[in-house]
Amino acid sequence: GKGGMVLTDNKDIVDWLRVARYEGRHAVPYKEDDITMLGWNMYMTPQQASHGLALMQ
Repeated sequence: GKGGMVLTDNKDIVDWLRVARYEGRHAVPYKEDDITMLGWNMYMTPQQASHGLALMQ
């Protein structure tokens, strides 16, 4: 599957990432959304995922 992970204990970063991960949108219907920032939709290659897993071991 396509997924990822960010580890942090900083609530401000968590709040920012929750918006950024969803292409700058909040969890409301598109026509009701007030887009306040640009967001991203990025994917890792299998090699990057493998490297990330190896770093966590």
